Amino acid sequence: MWMTVKTVLYALVIILSSPGYAVVTHSHEKYTTQVNKANALIQLQIGLLYEEGIGFPQNSVFARYWFEKAAEQNNADALFYLGEFYMDGFGVTKDVKRGYQLYQKAAELGSSHAMNNLGLLAKQEGNIEKAITLYKQAIASGADTTLLNLASLYQENGNYEESEKLLLVGLGKKDYNIKSEALNKLGTIYSRSDYEGYDPKKAEEYYLESIKLGNDLSLNNIGVLYFKSHQYQKAFYYIKLAADKNIPGAINNLGALYKYGHGTTQDYTKALSLFKQSAAQNNSVGLFNLGSMYEKGEGVKQDDNKAIKYYEKALAAGHYPAQERIDFLKAKRKK
Repeated sequence: MWMTVKTVLYALVIILSSPGYAVVTHSHEKYTTQVNKANALIQLQIGLLYEEGIGFPQNSVFARYWFEKAAEQNNADALFYLGEFYMDGFGVTKDVKRGYQLYQKAAELGSSHAMNNLGLLAKQEGNIEKAITLYKQAIASGADTTLLNLASLYQENGNYEESEKLLLVGLGKKDYNIKSEALNKLGTIYSRSDYEGYDPKKAEEYYLESIKLGNDLSLNNIGVLYFKSHQYQKAFYYIKLAADKNIPGAINNLGALYKYGHGTTQDYTKALSLFKQSAAQNNSVGLFNLGSMYEKGEGVKQDDNKAIKYYEKALAAGHYPAQERIDFLKAKRKK
């Protein structure tokens, strides 16, 4: 990374001090185009330096200014970064429509990152076929991380064979982050009982390899795998490691282990504390479990009103079984 920064700063000194830098009056169109591309690249790099706070104080407004300058010259990367700014309201008033337009233009100019993000947006909209098409375009354009996104999409739609093919390709990548997550996702495939090739032992091997490469999500996932096979002490060990690293799902899972005394001594106080932590991160299951503690008076004074409150939050966060408990408690009030 520092080599890149030094190279950029060197280019700035040489080009800005060169009398031929502003070549707008040069008669050769090809030469002018090359200079414009060079200018756009420098502007992009200045924007990135401001965005990251490298060599300058971090300043999203200045970063946006330089991205806009480069985007005016159709620099695909600048258009992508500018699109992100508008999508997130970072250094500019949030404008999703404008961000989407910038992503589209960046994708048309070859930005694999923009193709990937357009795929994510299509997925969120429920347009799975469009998402798959965009992901494939991004992968073909060199976006290795999109392999993971497409593999996840296939998994979510039950196409485990296609997901596995992509993840095996991911194992061959030099990027350890891609490789570790490919291992994690392969573990998830083989841990699914609805998968034809269901193989808990193989899932365990993939998770352990992923953990060796530093993937914290695999700590929780292998813990769940051990829990399902009633290896509660191993489950507690790995889930606690994941919870200590602030993995939201693991915090809830550790609370459940304390609540039921699996792999550890039963402790409602610790369970309640962990469910509260998980709920504070808007984890839907953590919210549901917190509601259950209040409904049953486990480790806390029984309170149907608080139970309903947390069940409703769990429902809003996507845990639909909460509806049954809400209906039951509200009907109970009327008796």
